[in-house]
Amino acid sequence: MVRSYSVTLKRIGAVELRRKQYDRSEGHYRAALALEEALMRDDPANTRWPFEVTYTLSDLALLRRLGGDDVQAEALWTRALDLRRHALAADPNNVRMLSGVATILSKLSGVDHRARRFRQEIARLAECLALRERVLDIQGERSAPSAERAWAVLYLAQAHADFAASGDPAGRASTRVARALFARIAPDLVAFEPPDPEFQRLYGALAAQLRPR
Repeated sequence: MVRSYSVTLKRIGAVELRRKQYDRSEGHYRAALALEEALMRDDPANTRWPFEVTYTLSDLALLRRLGGDDVQAEALWTRALDLRRHALAADPNNVRMLSGVATILSKLSGVDHRARRFRQEIARLAECLALRERVLDIQGERSAPSAERAWAVLYLAQAHADFAASGDPAGRASTRVARALFARIAPDLVAFEPPDPEFQRLYGALAAQLRPR
């Protein structure tokens, strides 16, 4: 009963989020989080609740980011990441857990990017890519090509390209790395059927950025 009420609160919050009613949406998500945290405390042996909480935390983080509060967004995503890492440690070959950790790492890398923490962004995205590839290893060749892997490689290549363009002397080698990563994307492009306009836009922009001058 409590879980059903929590799900209902989040569904309302999701509708409000799409309507850009951010304050109302956050209120519903925080009410849902309070219920889920109580369930987690009351039933600590149940591994379902911590992972359930991570989705609520992630949506709250998005709301904070949309409200311009990257500090709170990072804190919420970091808490979600810690919970997902703990769940993954207990079941290291669980594809859902692997994908879940990768997703939060990708979201945190966006915060790093806006703060121009390029080295941390690259570290997070490199781990994200490793997790996406681990999923493919577990699922076998039938799952390749992978749109998720293509996105992970594209984001990592972009991070290296941006680090190289930042003027930081430590980023000088990143142009070479970005080009090598960019070349890895092509085989997975067939995974986008029909083509993804946003992926095509970012792919084209990175191609232009990496073009020798």
